[in-house]
Amino acid sequence: MNAYKPKNTIRSSTVESTREFFNCTAGQCHSPAMFRVFNNNYCREHYDNHYHGIALRWNADNGLDTVEKRKNFISKNIRTTISKLKGA
Repeated sequence: MNAYKPKNTIRSSTVESTREFFNCTAGQCHSPAMFRVFNNNYCREHYDNHYHGIALRWNADNGLDTVEKRKNFISKNIRTTISKLKGA
């Protein structure tokens, strides 16, 4: 772990940040991690790829392999989805 300590100047006083720096844990990526998913630290790109992959698998499992099928699914289920969101 690297200690990330930028020096910020606020109204001519110096403030040091002691935020810890973590690398992305996806493959050979050495970008700074911004998100934590379970025990993995991801950069923005790998975080988006992770959830995009989950969405693609969900669509495939539900037979939503075309844009037209996805639109029909949303049209049929939008009221249920909104009522679930309002109730949460």
